[in-house]
Amino acid sequence: MSQIYEFFILNKSGQCLFYEDFVANTTIEKFKEDKQERGRLKNINGIAEGLKIFAKNLGMISGNKLRSFITQKYKYNFFESASGLKFIILSSETAKDLSETLSYLYTDVYIEYVNRNPLYVKDTIIEIPAFRDKVKEVLK
Repeated sequence: MSQIYEFFILNKSGQCLFYEDFVANTTIEKFKEDKQERGRLKNINGIAEGLKIFAKNLGMISGNKLRSFITQKYKYNFFESASGLKFIILSSETAKDLSETLSYLYTDVYIEYVNRNPLYVKDTIIEIPAFRDKVKEVLK
């Protein structure tokens, strides 16, 4: 059975704006409190940056981007918006292709609940309960 473990939204500079852990039920606060977790977050962002460079070096055209890879423990699913926001899902290795789900989370959920929210300040932690609820609904 496939499972979603974690969901991240990182900005262009790699700062974590949103985090949801579907296994341990923890929040973005764990990255502030734990040095090891901050290092892990840097690795998650580094993988995204490395995937972009790897795909570019392979000569992949924009419509044929590298969207995921599988390890022995998880599947790394990746989507990047034109503005540089990175949407990342870590899931079980058996999870289906989540590229459409990630795209939906950006275009229909993030844009609607965060980008169009006049109270949200760009590049700050996303603390909008309706957004978190919608993310959970989409990814459960």
